[in-house]
Amino acid sequence: MENSHINESILSEEILEDQKKNRIDHMTYLPGMEDIGSDVMDQVISAMNAYDYEKYTEADVRRAIAHDIRTPEDFAALLSPAALPLLEEIAQAAQAETRKHFGNSVYMFTPIYIANYCENYCIYCGFNCHNKIHRAKLNMEEIEKILLQLSEKVAGRLRKGKQMAKTVAVEVKYNDFIKASRQTTLDRCTDSGTEIYQLSKELFRELWEKDGNKSVRLLGIRTANLEEQGALEQMSIMDIMAQTTNKQQNATTNISREKMKKLDKALDAIKNKYGEDKIKRASLLAEQTVDMKNKKYYEE
Repeated sequence: MENSHINESILSEEILEDQKKNRIDHMTYLPGMEDIGSDVMDQVISAMNAYDYEKYTEADVRRAIAHDIRTPEDFAALLSPAALPLLEEIAQAAQAETRKHFGNSVYMFTPIYIANYCENYCIYCGFNCHNKIHRAKLNMEEIEKILLQLSEKVAGRLRKGKQMAKTVAVEVKYNDFIKASRQTTLDRCTDSGTEIYQLSKELFRELWEKDGNKSVRLLGIRTANLEEQGALEQMSIMDIMAQTTNKQQNATTNISREKMKKLDKALDAIKNKYGEDKIKRASLLAEQTVDMKNKKYYEE
């Protein structure tokens, strides 16, 4: 069977000629480059060859776990067989180290190509301008559906970890590779996909309009300031006053939140039992779904 999806650029005489003229050896220094004479690679290879994992004991592993700043020798102990009985302690130390640098957050960032137009001809890339494929561009409605899919995934991950987020952020990378982000902090935590979606949609529109509607290359959602589900929320005097003056509105909001929690719980139970793709929102059904993984760009 003939492969109709062949990368046409590898057959282009124009590209082949260009490569013959401009091909370089990536392992050699170009004119003007400074040779700093680094021996890092030799050191790494030497250390690898000298590594004797049998010499480490449980005491060595415990010392490595206890250190605030770990040395290469500590990591050698952590990678040895002696570390096997202490995997839980190692995992807890790794979690503490991660949170020390990045905070208590759930970060889901997925590459979403808003368009597949390109003027380059990189051999490895399916969007190569010489490839005979159908060119497409997502509109705002389709982008918002992507945000909805992301919001559902982020919320599902929060609920699975029995956590709730107080901060929601949207991050983008434009076609000029400049990154930008916008975030908002809520009065109370959430693990609702609907709530995260509404916030991320507003944040994306604000960010995109502020930056002059630039072409977006990548798009993602991040949550932070996490708290355990069921944790008591500290209320400010302003929160108490607002509840006192808006009792009816707050009652309606709380009922709506409770309904969303029950719905999310039911959806999670169905997905856990039958699979992620067995139930989804009506707005993401059939031809309305923007499936960037399986979307067919190639012409028949």
